[in-house]
Amino acid sequence: MPCPGSNCVEGITWYSPNFTQPGEFTFCEECYNQFIRNTPLNVYMQNGGILSGNCDFSSNVKQQWLIAVSRNDINIFRGYVEPRLGHIRELRDRMARLQVIFSQELQRKQFLITSQQNYRIMANIDNISLGGDEPSYGYSFNGSQYNSSSKVEAARIQIQIDESSRICNNYLAEMRLLEHEISNSWY
Repeated sequence: MPCPGSNCVEGITWYSPNFTQPGEFTFCEECYNQFIRNTPLNVYMQNGGILSGNCDFSSNVKQQWLIAVSRNDINIFRGYVEPRLGHIRELRDRMARLQVIFSQELQRKQFLITSQQNYRIMANIDNISLGGDEPSYGYSFNGSQYNSSSKVEAARIQIQIDESSRICNNYLAEMRLLEHEISNSWY
């Protein structure tokens, strides 16, 4: 199978330097066999097993690997990799925090939607109990007139739902950007 590059692929064997955590910096089997396997520095590599991921053996990484091999010094390669891994770890930490905040915001939005539905039900009950088709507008909110306080609350909650949707969309956009930056860190 040809090198997948930055494209995520499932079910192929991955390799990584033994000074990294499994899965955080990987090479596909094709790149391992072509550039790493028959070098004296391959003792610093580990088989990560069959996983899903993308190959981080970009032309820049390859160049640093070949320099390290030519000098028989893994520290040259390590010195190139570790600062970038530090940055990627920071991005992943940010992603994890965003996922927690996003999940909390989704729960808040679901609570707001449920509350709004309850207020709408109460507004319908209020309408039925008033017994008439002609609304009496005794409540105003945000420039509109409403015939019950329950409808006012439903309108207030809609504003909060809209704001929560905007916040969720912003978190999703930021997570997509982080994911893109992480997957292309070596390219």
